[in-house]
Amino acid sequence: MKTFLTDDFLLETDTARELYHQHAKDQPIYDYHCHIPPDQIAANHTFKNVAEIWLHGDHYKWRAMRANGIAEKYCTGDASDWEKFLAFAKTVPGDESDAVYFYTRDVPAGEKPCELQARMFHPGASGLCEDPATGSATAAAAALLADLDPMKDGELRLRIGQGVDMGRPSLLLTRVRKQNGAVASTHVGGSCVQMMEGTFRLPGKG
Repeated sequence: MKTFLTDDFLLETDTARELYHQHAKDQPIYDYHCHIPPDQIAANHTFKNVAEIWLHGDHYKWRAMRANGIAEKYCTGDASDWEKFLAFAKTVPGDESDAVYFYTRDVPAGEKPCELQARMFHPGASGLCEDPATGSATAAAAALLADLDPMKDGELRLRIGQGVDMGRPSLLLTRVRKQNGAVASTHVGGSCVQMMEGTFRLPGKG
């Protein structure tokens, strides 16, 4: 089985590997049109939360929020980062989406041996809800990463953690099979603990 997320992930040519390993690897932040201020790049700024990196300077997200009727205090005003994030989350369904799935390869040592750590937010009865383990989104993410991998034939596996930040840690195991450079099948599984059981009695015979 091929190791999936190696140091050469997405580096498909000798030129790409040379540019990254010999020139870019030890640099601070490279901004690929993410609206990060140059002084933060120069200082190798560490963002304190996802709201700061996503919402503090991205006018595209502000435009979507304003179009959805979100007050300006939640775009560029003095609302807290958490309030701004919640306001943005309320905008997502208006963009013909009903959930947001985040993942990162930057997994803390205490949360290893996961290759990825993920979070899943979605609208719920009490507002914004978080899911501790989302098989469908995990399978989609694994298939996407496998599609980006240059391997033509073989099997790629990932261990994806979820629910850690909400105190309900989960470990999802994925397996993606590729044939002729295309994703042929995607599988997700893991262990589970029974939380409840019940019986439905329906009217009729039997």
